[in-house]
Amino acid sequence: MANILIAGSDGLLGSQLAGRFLATSEHHVFWLIDEISFAGADELTSLVHRVYRKNVADPSQASGPEALNARFTLAPWSHKGIDAGPKNIRNMIPAEEVWFIGGENTEDILNAQTILKQLQDLLSLLPMLGARVFNCVSSIYARNESGSAKGICGTIEEEVARQCRMHSVGYRVFHTSSLVGEDHIRSGSGGHDVRQLLAALDDVIGEVQERLPEYFDFQALRLLARQDAVVNLIPMDRAVDIMLRLAQQEGALGSCHSIGSPQNMPVKNLCRMLGKIYGANLTMVTDAQQLNGIDRLLAQRFSAQGAAFGQSATTAFLESLGRAGVAPESVTLDDKAWQKLFKAIREKQKSDRAARNARAVELSKKLAPRTIDRKGDPLTYFVAGTEGDYVLILNALGQGLDFWYRLIDQLMRRHRVIIWETRGLEWDTGALKLSDHVEDIHAILQQEQVAACHLVGWCTGPQAAAEFYFRWPEAVLSMVFLNSAFRLSDHLDLETIYANNLVKLCNTLRDHPEMAPSVMRSLSAPPANDINLMDETDSHNTAKQVLTLTNVDLRTKVLAPYRTVKTTLNYSRQILDLISNPTVDQAARVDPSILIMSCEFDLVAAPAKSREAALRFPRNKLVELPGATHYSIYDRTEMVATMLLRFFQDPEAVTVTESERQLAVTVQ
Repeated sequence: MANILIAGSDGLLGSQLAGRFLATSEHHVFWLIDEISFAGADELTSLVHRVYRKNVADPSQASGPEALNARFTLAPWSHKGIDAGPKNIRNMIPAEEVWFIGGENTEDILNAQTILKQLQDLLSLLPMLGARVFNCVSSIYARNESGSAKGICGTIEEEVARQCRMHSVGYRVFHTSSLVGEDHIRSGSGGHDVRQLLAALDDVIGEVQERLPEYFDFQALRLLARQDAVVNLIPMDRAVDIMLRLAQQEGALGSCHSIGSPQNMPVKNLCRMLGKIYGANLTMVTDAQQLNGIDRLLAQRFSAQGAAFGQSATTAFLESLGRAGVAPESVTLDDKAWQKLFKAIREKQKSDRAARNARAVELSKKLAPRTIDRKGDPLTYFVAGTEGDYVLILNALGQGLDFWYRLIDQLMRRHRVIIWETRGLEWDTGALKLSDHVEDIHAILQQEQVAACHLVGWCTGPQAAAEFYFRWPEAVLSMVFLNSAFRLSDHLDLETIYANNLVKLCNTLRDHPEMAPSVMRSLSAPPANDINLMDETDSHNTAKQVLTLTNVDLRTKVLAPYRTVKTTLNYSRQILDLISNPTVDQAARVDPSILIMSCEFDLVAAPAKSREAALRFPRNKLVELPGATHYSIYDRTEMVATMLLRFFQDPEAVTVTESERQLAVTVQ
C-alpha cells in the first residue's frame, strides 16, 4: 500500500494532516520534522492521536495507540538533507502523496532560504519516492495585496512548478493566512504570523513577570501597527478541511490556492481580545517612538507583524472556498468563538510553562552525583541525558546549579550534559587557581571516557574553556561563551560598575581579610527595587529599570559566594587569580567555532566586552540579546537552547536561524 509523506516542522498543521490521513485511510503516514523539533516528538505524537480520534468515522472502531503507531512514523529530518537517512527513505517508498509544510514566516529571508533548501531537497527525491502528487503549504504573507507572488514565496511556487513538471508529478500550492488551533505547541508553532504573536506574548509576559510580577497591573503592553491594520484568521481544522477537499480534486492540480477567511479582523479588536485573556492591557499604537524596551521585545519576537497585519486578498480566499465546496460562513468565527479559542491556547501556554518549571525542579532532585578524587579533594559532578555528543557546562565561579536546570532539561533531549559546581570555596587553606579548574575538566572527561565535547561556559566559564583548549585542543568540538567576563587589560573602560567594584572588593579582602565578616553581612540580602510603576510619564525609563532586574527566583542564589566568611575569602582569591591570567591575549590560537552570546542589560559582563572579545577569536558568531540580563540562560531558556542546539548541530554553519529572528545579530 502506498504511503503518505509529510515533511516540515509546523507542529499544529502537521498533526492535523497526519491525524486526518490516519482517520480516513489505511495508508502509513510518515512525518519528517527538523532535528531540533524532534525533541518534542512525544507531544506531537499525542496530538496526532487526538486529531485521529476526533476525525475517525466510527469512534467505537478507533485504533488504540499501539495499532495507530504501527501506521505512523515521526522521524527527524537531518540538517544534512533528507537523503542523509537512506534507510528512512527506503521505508517511505512508495510515497505517492507528499506534503511539504515549511510553515515559517518567509519575511525572514535567511530562514526562508533554509526552507527553500529543504524544499529543493525534497523535490529532488520525488522520483525515488515514487510520488504522484506533491502538495506545498506556505504563507500567504509573502504575497502582495493583489495576490501576486513575490520574494521567497514566489521562488517556492516557481520551484515547485519547475521540478514537478520535470519529474511528471502533479502539484498544488496552498498559500494560507494565519492558522490558529487550540492546541498550542511551542515546537514549530511560531511561524504562522498570529501564532508567532501568541508565542511572543507568552514569552515577554512570562519573562517580565519573573522580574517584577506586578508590572502589567500598572503598565500597558504596546503593539505597533497601522491605524487601519487588519489580520486574517482561520481556524486550523477548517483550513485543513479546505486543503484536503482541494487535494482530492484532479482539477486543482497545477494551481495555487489561497486559504483564509473571507472576513478580516481589525487589529484593534485582536489587541482588546488578547489583552483581556493575557492580562496585559495590550494596546495598539501607530508610532514606534511610543514603544518602550518591553514593547520592543514584543515587536522583535513578533517579526511577522508587518506582513500579518496587511490587507488580505479575501477574493482569492472566496475562490478557494467555492472550489472546495465550503460555505464562507463556516470558516468565520464571531468574537465570542475567537475568545474561546484564544483562552484555550493561553491555558495551554500556562500549563506548558508550569510543566517546564516542574521538570527543572524534578531534574535538580533526580540527578545522581558522581564523585572523583582531585588531589585529595572530592569533585562531584552530574550527568544528564543518554545519547548524543557530550556538552560540558562550565559554571560561573562560586555559583550553584539552579541557574541551569531549565536549560539542561532542553539540552539533554539531544545531548549528554555534564555539569558541576566549581570547587574550593570551602577550603580552609589556599585557594584554587584557574589551572586547577581547567584540570578538573580534563579529569571529568577522562573519568567519563569522553574523547571530545562541546564546551559551554557562562560568565567566568569561557575563560576556563579557552584555557582548556590551549592544553587539550583535540577534546573540543566547539565552544559557547555566554555572558563572558573576560577582563581585557587594554579595554578596562568596558568593565561594568559591578565588575570594577568586585575587583576592588577582592583586593580589599586580600589586603584586609579581617573585613570578610562585614563584607559577607553587607551582601547577605539582595537589594530592594524602588521602581514606581504608578509613574505614567516615563514608561521608557520604567521599562528599562524592570529589564535590568534579576529574576525573582535568582536574587538570593546569586549571593552564594558570600554565604560564609570562608567562601567570601576564597571566592575573592579565585577571582583575583582569574583576572591575572591574560587568556584573551592568546585568543588567536583558538581554532574551533565559537558562539558568543551577550545581553543588552548584563550588569555583570557588558555586551561591549563580548563584542571586543569576538574581534580576537578567529572563528565566531556573535549574538546579542536585547532586553536580556546576565541570567538569560534562566530567563530565556527555550531561545538559548534552540541557538545552542542548532550551533552544536553544525558549528561551521555561521548563519542566522529561525530562533534568532528576534535578536540583534552580528556575524563575524
